[in-house]
Amino acid sequence: MPTSVSAGVETGRHTLAGQQADASESAPERGRGFRVQQKGVILYLVALAATTALLVWFLYVDERPWYGNWPAVVSSVVFFSFFIVGFLAALPRRDWRQAALGPAFLIALFTEMFGIPFTIYLLSSAFGFSIGLDGSEGHLWAVLLDRLGWVRMSVGVPVLKWGGSAVVVAGLVLMGWGWWHVYRAQDALVTAGLYGRVRHPQYVGFALVMIGFLVQWPTLITLLMFPVLLAAYVRLAAAEDCNLERAHGEAYQGYRQAVPGWLPRLR
Repeated sequence: MPTSVSAGVETGRHTLAGQQADASESAPERGRGFRVQQKGVILYLVALAATTALLVWFLYVDERPWYGNWPAVVSSVVFFSFFIVGFLAALPRRDWRQAALGPAFLIALFTEMFGIPFTIYLLSSAFGFSIGLDGSEGHLWAVLLDRLGWVRMSVGVPVLKWGGSAVVVAGLVLMGWGWWHVYRAQDALVTAGLYGRVRHPQYVGFALVMIGFLVQWPTLITLLMFPVLLAAYVRLAAAEDCNLERAHGEAYQGYRQAVPGWLPRLR
């Protein structure tokens, strides 16, 4: 089984090689390694906080036109990439191509959201639709519902904007919470907390982030990318199950039988 079977946002949960390395390390070496890891986490959180501040500034304080706002594009991509790349830091270099799928989705999304609205230009030129460039009509589902006469823009825009944002935030919380379980467990098998409800909560979180953005701000490119990304992460999650079962044997077999992969059981 190739190393890529452990790829994905949950790679840090446990690796057999890491366990073998731990067994051979002395206590002082383990202590130094843990301190280095703590410093890395602190630097990661500081960078995330700084990027958040820049994003808030460019979106809500700095008075720029909605489109052509490239500082907002860059800060948005960096902010959300932190939630993906931070969880993939343990990937070997040869698996970084898999990790690039998520940031590619974000770059395509935010380039159209704040940079150049390619989808609006295409719909306007190819199909003759009249779509404004003030930012509100980038919520294309709201535009569609308004043109069909079903829901007014004044209602559809805030519903889709805040509804989509709520789904995105829920996804980020799942990714961060799942990562915290992994970080606290070091290299041990994680089966409690979120991992007691689903085996791959961080994959679920990233799927929710993508769905939330597609609800809030759909573009032709991201709509095409979504099924490809989802299929890739479903495949990676399945491969990870096989790898972990091989590494942990009956312990993981029992866990896999008891806990669903993506959707929690209703109780």
